[in-house]
Amino acid sequence: MRRRTRLKLALAGLAVGIIGLVVLIVVLVLGRQARQNELAALLAAEAGDGAPTEAAPEDPYDGLELEAIRRVQDRRGASGTIGDAIRNGALADAIEVYGENVPAESEWVARRVEESVYEVVHETRFHGVAFGPRWFVQMDADGPAPEGSGGVVPTNALADWLHDGGDDTHLRQMNRSDEVVEALTRHRFDSGVRLASAMLVFFLGRADGAVEPEVIGWTVIPHQLSADEAVYQAWFQWYEGEDVQDALWEVSYRGAAPTFRARDQRADQIMRAGAEVSSDELIDIRPESLRDVDTPPESERDARVRALRLLLADTRVVEAVGALLAARGRNGELEYVQWHSTFVDDDRDTCAVEYRYRERGDDRAVSWEIDSRTGERTPTSEIAALAEVTLSVYRAPDGDGAAAP
Repeated sequence: MRRRTRLKLALAGLAVGIIGLVVLIVVLVLGRQARQNELAALLAAEAGDGAPTEAAPEDPYDGLELEAIRRVQDRRGASGTIGDAIRNGALADAIEVYGENVPAESEWVARRVEESVYEVVHETRFHGVAFGPRWFVQMDADGPAPEGSGGVVPTNALADWLHDGGDDTHLRQMNRSDEVVEALTRHRFDSGVRLASAMLVFFLGRADGAVEPEVIGWTVIPHQLSADEAVYQAWFQWYEGEDVQDALWEVSYRGAAPTFRARDQRADQIMRAGAEVSSDELIDIRPESLRDVDTPPESERDARVRALRLLLADTRVVEAVGALLAARGRNGELEYVQWHSTFVDDDRDTCAVEYRYRERGDDRAVSWEIDSRTGERTPTSEIAALAEVTLSVYRAPDGDGAAAP
């Protein structure tokens, strides 16, 4: 046999061997896949006992947000339905926080909290704070609910007021913003420093950063009211750049004396900072001749002295400014000079009152314009403005009105 013929036969044999090997591999793979399919089917049959899979039952209480809101709106309150009362401005007319805060937006919001129970809120947002009357709505006609409620249950003071109305005493309890803020800012730590002073020092520290804080002020919401106790939530808010920051306290009245506690990390941080201030750091910036706090301001015949006494009578603001200046003095040379009071132009009732000091050789002043008849004061310097807003409930500028419902 020729050499060329033998080579052809050898190549043909090799090709047949390769084809056989490929066929064998395909058979093995298909057989393995078939065994895996059989095993999967067997396991599925054992798990379900061979019974066909049934579709999950439909949830009868899913997606009922709009229905829950409608049930709250249709509920009868002290004067018509809840929905009509809010649309007609009942909250804005009677509850001071709505008139003071000029809410930017209000809307009805609902969310499911249990199987057949929804939470419904007529929510108002003021900067970073969301508040408003709140209800629980039982969507199951046979579900547990207080007798006579129709499944619509108010869960905070604002919702209670819409349901029950109430007398003048009840309304006064709803509107205690100034009293609550004064109780908070007058609080004195064991060190002797007041909470108002601690807050000003806190903002001095914030101002050391790249972004100057822009203070909004206090917002106070009546939270829970009963015959035994009145509880309020007090937010202090400010901006750092475009970000809203806040600190939250809860203030409780049992009888006449209030108690309070920090309710978030920022409020706790401010409280701890105040408690850690040493009494040695406190500076009394009142003039020696006017430290007699028993002398009523109205007894002063000179309007300029009377205006100064009216300012000094609010120890919160004077102590806060003193604490702030003391804190600034730790960071650089600061020399205390004196108080000065003079008439504003030809107005013999309005006085420009200022505390003068020198910082790193520069003359500076903390200043107000004060009506010597009423004590009404307007800050005219940055520190005075910060002190005032730190001590005050936020109120809208003149001409602004409350938001539409």
